[in-house]
Amino acid sequence: MSSAKERRKRLIRTMRRQPGQYRTGEVMRLYRENGWGPSRATARADLQYLARQGVLAEHGFSNCRFYTLNTRKDGRP
Repeated sequence: MSSAKERRKRLIRTMRRQPGQYRTGEVMRLYRENGWGPSRATARADLQYLARQGVLAEHGFSNCRFYTLNTRKDGRP
């Protein structure tokens, strides 16, 4: 399994166990705790990727955006 898939799976598992609002900084901390240590751009890209896939819902404006787990698999509210 690629490191990107592993990171994203871990992020989704964490969000299921600890629901809430996730921003780039929180995701970076999660990744560092697991030994990945990616850049801010990587954390942001993972969040955006999962939002495009319908796994996460995107909220807010570009300078204060946060993500939550989508409640439906098809990405609809």
